[in-house]
Amino acid sequence: MRDTCPGPTKQTYEPFKATVAGRTGHLIVEAEGVFEGDATVLPGARSRYHLTITGVDGDFKGACGEGQSVGLATTASSTNSYYVKIWFKK
Repeated sequence: MRDTCPGPTKQTYEPFKATVAGRTGHLIVEAEGVFEGDATVLPGARSRYHLTITGVDGDFKGACGEGQSVGLATTASSTNSYYVKIWFKK
């Protein structure tokens, strides 16, 4: 967490058996944003990401969504908060 990436960063997460509200399936979550600062120096390392969610199969096939994630990390602790909204095809 000490070496941060300058500028925007992008990650992809693929939970293959995610369960949300009783529905299970494969999701792709793309996170694009910034991770800046230094966890060893106050106020710490901060992150802000926009999330794009795509349902691939199972109960999520055809679903889409978006969200936001923000975080703060210091040498003593770290916190993350996020929200996501997923739309299902009828």
